[in-house]
Amino acid sequence: MLMNRTRRLSRILSLDDFETAARKVLPRPVFGYIAGAAEDSVSFRQNRECFQDYNFVPNVLVDISKRSTEAKLLGKTYSAPFGIAPFGLSALAAYRGDIVLAAAAAKRQIPMIMSGSSLIRLEEVAQVSPTIAIQSEFHDAFGCDNSDWVSFLGMLLSMPITVFLIAGSKSE
Repeated sequence: MLMNRTRRLSRILSLDDFETAARKVLPRPVFGYIAGAAEDSVSFRQNRECFQDYNFVPNVLVDISKRSTEAKLLGKTYSAPFGIAPFGLSALAAYRGDIVLAAAAAKRQIPMIMSGSSLIRLEEVAQVSPTIAIQSEFHDAFGCDNSDWVSFLGMLLSMPITVFLIAGSKSE
């Protein structure tokens, strides 16, 4: 199985290649949820376009023996300057998806933010990766109470707060 996975990944040369491969294996509604963008995909296109201004510029004949991709975030050192962003309903893409993502983040020593809409209890995910952060969605207007698990958050790295703009959107 590992050989088969390695062979499939050898054909992936860019991020767009992942999308093409995912389209072949995921059920259409699941792929649409993961790859889709709201409205006319304006913000999706703008996010992609802003990165077009940057390129990797190789430096040759320089000492790379002390190079590192490590980055510090909130007092913790990670192996890379990026991490796994919140992925609502990740269970659609993989069985116990948040556990899979937390295990990958822990193994690679990168940060992970768990979605507030996870289908798996925070305590279970934190057992796999105790330094995860949780995306908390405070809905004061709806009378929701997050105090049941706020005391548990002491063991977590941080708690990013998502603020929602109450406006309708639709995927097309």
